Amino acid sequence: MTRTLFFWLAALGLLAPAYGQVICPPRQPQPGFKQPTQRGPKLDKFEADGTLVGMVRGRIMLQTITNQRWWIHFKPDTVVYVRGKAEADFLRPGLCIQFDAEIDRRGRSQEKITHLTITTPSVSHPMGCWPEGTLMPGMGPAAGGGAAGFGAGNVAPAKPARTKPPATQRYTVHGQISKLKNGKMTIVAPGGTKVEAELGENVDIDVAIADVSVARAGDRVTVKGGMPKQMAMLRPGMIGNAQANAVEIELQKPLTGPRKKPIRKPLPKKPAEKPAGKDAGKAEGEPAAEAVEPPPRPAE
Repeated sequence: MTRTLFFWLAALGLLAPAYGQVICPPRQPQPGFKQPTQRGPKLDKFEADGTLVGMVRGRIMLQTITNQRWWIHFKPDTVVYVRGKAEADFLRPGLCIQFDAEIDRRGRSQEKITHLTITTPSVSHPMGCWPEGTLMPGMGPAAGGGAAGFGAGNVAPAKPARTKPPATQRYTVHGQISKLKNGKMTIVAPGGTKVEAELGENVDIDVAIADVSVARAGDRVTVKGGMPKQMAMLRPGMIGNAQANAVEIELQKPLTGPRKKPIRKPLPKKPAEKPAGKDAGKAEGEPAAEAVEPPPRPAE
């Protein structure tokens, strides 16, 4: 009788919760088997040109040539390219720049910088200092042939040359601004390299970065990505939604630094008005008339 009762309870699954046992363990996947990944809805191809209307976190609003408005959403792997110009007051510590200059062994530029580019470092465009004409640090025919004592941490070590190394050599510098004051700046690059340079009076600054936050309303925008199928029949007045794979922004105005508010000069104080009276007609600086007591009245 007892065996029969346990049999039926086990069959109905009533003993498993009581003893914390699992009657049917989950099936383990076979070695080499990949679980299918969950994918979102398939998107149609989306390409558009227009102007930037607004921007919020993670998306921008684009107005196309046909006056349609779209919210362009960014993905973690969206490729962003912003190009344009910048003024000298936009430069500040923390920005990455690239320029060519004649540099001595102590890392001092022998000429003023008349042209540079604000960049965003990447794997394909790393920071460093290497002789001009080399594709990247440690590569190319000129690697390892720089002036002694400069850029040694960025190029492959070379055999000691028999001839005396040149006192100066032209380098391509790609680093981060660490100091900037009165046009004199210090640039640091990997390997402990420091470069001291001075900006020219009319320095030409190009912008080639991957930072969409510098864009402003009115800039030219080109988008390539995808959109839901229902967005293909967008009605007039409606705002569409698209996902961007690549976004290119062309700045219409040069980037500038924060403008300093003009200091207002205090207004000149008005001269105090003199009370009307006996001394109203007296010239300034003339002593006032003494008060005269009236004569006593005769006794009656």
